[in-house]
Parts: sequence; C-alpha cells; structure tokens
Amino acid sequence: MGRWGIGTVCYAIFALLGCGSNEEEVTREKVDGVWVFYYSPDGHNDALNQGMATIEDGCLLVAGSVVVWFRKDSDAVAGLVRDIRNGDHPTVRVGGGEAGPGAELTRVVSEVCPDREVWFGAPL
Repeated sequence: MGRWGIGTVCYAIFALLGCGSNEEEVTREKVDGVWVFYYSPDGHNDALNQGMATIEDGCLLVAGSVVVWFRKDSDAVAGLVRDIRNGDHPTVRVGGGEAGPGAELTRVVSEVCPDREVWFGAPL
C-alpha cells in the first residue's frame, strides 16, 4: 500500500494554468516507463479536473486526460506513478485548465500520448 491509502483516496493537487506558454516549454520524460510531462506556467486558471489516476498506453492520466505537471513537483509525480504501479487507485484533484487534442501547445504530449485531452497544472 502506498501513501495514497487503501482504495480510492483523494490526493489534492491545487494548480494553476500557464498562460502564454509555448510548446518549447513543455518537456517530457519517462518515469518508471511512463510518459510524464512538465512545464513552468506564467499565469493561472481556477478550473478543476478530478478523477482516478491511471496509466494507459504508457501515459499517466487523471480522469482520462494527460496532465502537464509543474517541473518542481517531479518527485511527487514520480511517487504517484510508483503508487499506481503498486496497485493503488488514487483519485486526484488538479486545478488548472484544459487544452484539447491538436492544440499547438500540446504537440510534445500528442507525439507520445495521441488523442488525449491535455490538462495544464502548476505547483502543488
């Protein structure tokens, strides 16, 4: 059992959407074989995405959307990947905002996790 607890536990991530970012600011890396994406926002949005964190087709998803996480939170994201790999099914709340498939901002994501909505989060 990971730090998320038994079954579905709410792990709150309150984040902000980066406005004015471009695709060069979105980076990707593999964490335990799972694609994870990062950026550094310079603005914010208060929308909320909530749902089960899963790994599908090698991509870390929250409620079916790829999350672009804030770079400084890479250790927490790696922990989330480990917990899912260990059989936990955490529910995650991510503040921020959405960019749909095909948006220029999401090119780095769509190259390895195609046909997914993309949610831009920010610092935990």
